[in-house]
Amino acid sequence: MFGMTRRGKTTFGHYCAGEPLQGANNKGSYYYKAKTSNNRYKKAKIGDTANSETQIPNYFYPSAAIVGKNQKLVIIDCPGFQDSYGCHRIISNAYFNYRVFS
Repeated sequence: MFGMTRRGKTTFGHYCAGEPLQGANNKGSYYYKAKTSNNRYKKAKIGDTANSETQIPNYFYPSAAIVGKNQKLVIIDCPGFQDSYGCHRIISNAYFNYRVFS
């Protein structure tokens, strides 16, 4: 998945993988977080601040309810565009995006 930073790409990945989500509030800013994160998706942290969270691509394996019993699908959650950490992270994000698809 590609998109701007802080738009819910990682949350969507958790949802498709069947991870239970829980609503939360951080000083008036509402977001979702993984209710119970199993070891497979432990590093795919859903951010709860204005800062970017995803630094390297995360891989999600959607549940059979999403894709069907005999289908295989991998969702790749790439770092967002306009990362909040500056130019060096934007360059490294571009590199990871390039490597994922080459």
